[in-house]
Amino acid sequence: MKKYKFSYSWYVLTLLFVGMAIAVTSVVLNVMRIINNQSPTDYNYVSIVTVVLVCVGYMILSVSMLVNSYYAIDDKYFTLRWGILKNQLEIKSMTRVVLDSGKRQLTIFYNENNYFVVKSATIPFPDLVAALREVNKKIIFDFADGSEKKDK
Repeated sequence: MKKYKFSYSWYVLTLLFVGMAIAVTSVVLNVMRIINNQSPTDYNYVSIVTVVLVCVGYMILSVSMLVNSYYAIDDKYFTLRWGILKNQLEIKSMTRVVLDSGKRQLTIFYNENNYFVVKSATIPFPDLVAALREVNKKIIFDFADGSEKKDK
C-alpha cells in the first residue's frame, strides 16, 4: 500500500483550530453553567448536554483529521482518509485521470461521468498516477492547461 500524506491549507488549519478553541470554551462554560445553576430544568440539562456532545464530536473529528489524513493506493482501492471519515474508490472503475499542474489538482474520472478531485500542494501527482496505472492499465492519463475559458 502506498500512502500520500494529506496537507491542509493555512485557511483550513485556521478554521479547525478556531473551531477547536470555540468547542473547548463552550464545553467549559456549559459545565460551569451546570455547576452554578441553582434551579435547573430538564430543558437546561438537555440543551447543555447536546451542546457538550456536539463540541466533543467536533473535537474528535478535528483532531483525527489533523493526525490521520492521507490518500492511499492498494491492489483494489484508492482511499481518501480524513481522520475517522473514509472514502474508497475502486481503481478498476477509473477510466481517466487529468492532471492540472497549474491548479495543483488531479481529476479522477470513474464509472462513466463521475469524477473525484484530489487537490494538494505536497502530493507528488506523477507518482500517484503511476501507482494507479500499475493497478489499472486502462486508465487514460491526460494534462489540462490550467486556464479557464469564459464565453462572452
